[in-house]
Amino acid sequence: MKLSLQRMQFLVPDGRLAEGIFKSITAQVKASGQGLIFETDLIPEETIRTYAVEIAQEFPDVVASEAEIEEAVRITADQEAGLARYKTWLTGQNGKRLLGSPKNERTIIRWIETHGNRLSVEMVDRAIAVCDVELDWAEPPPAPAPPPPPPPRKLPNGEIELPLDTPDWQLSRFSVTQIRDLDARRNPNRQAPSYGFEPLPAEINRKAVVNASAQLLRQWEKRFGRDALDARLQGRG
Repeated sequence: MKLSLQRMQFLVPDGRLAEGIFKSITAQVKASGQGLIFETDLIPEETIRTYAVEIAQEFPDVVASEAEIEEAVRITADQEAGLARYKTWLTGQNGKRLLGSPKNERTIIRWIETHGNRLSVEMVDRAIAVCDVELDWAEPPPAPAPPPPPPPRKLPNGEIELPLDTPDWQLSRFSVTQIRDLDARRNPNRQAPSYGFEPLPAEINRKAVVNASAQLLRQWEKRFGRDALDARLQGRG
């Protein structure tokens, strides 16, 4: 059986076989006289081995030069690197991920063949850059949802712990236990007030107590105690 590029092309499902593969097999077999194994996704290894042996039998008197052997090895290495580069685009590159579709493969191969160059890393990148708008790209994954806020902590009595940034004007809505806990966390180094109340600060003088609103008085009473406010009104505190 006489082997030719056309006959080897029948091994490829779509009828296409890069001429470089055929020449690489021929050149290396001329030099070694043995059938070599070539990695390819399109041609079974055993088939390559069989046809490589036939090439050696068909050209027994032809010996490849060192330059031909080096060129064949370089072509094969470039093709393998180009295929590996294409696969990296399928897993994501420069924030984009190429779909592994027949349309994309045809578009890239057609561009490389049209420009008369063999498969290589550079040619794959150039083909993808030029044909960007023609190619199908995977949709970017949706941004992950923010984690839910942690559940509010609870005090030993079951009430919810107040956030540290709770404004003072809202304190009247909460219990004495919640307010005392909040104050203790805001002022961890302050000594605990006697009888469970804070010391009444000097700036809350008799005039401030007389002019305070009912809501503010309730807040002060919860924090400082009724006795302290009465004493300040009577000039005893």
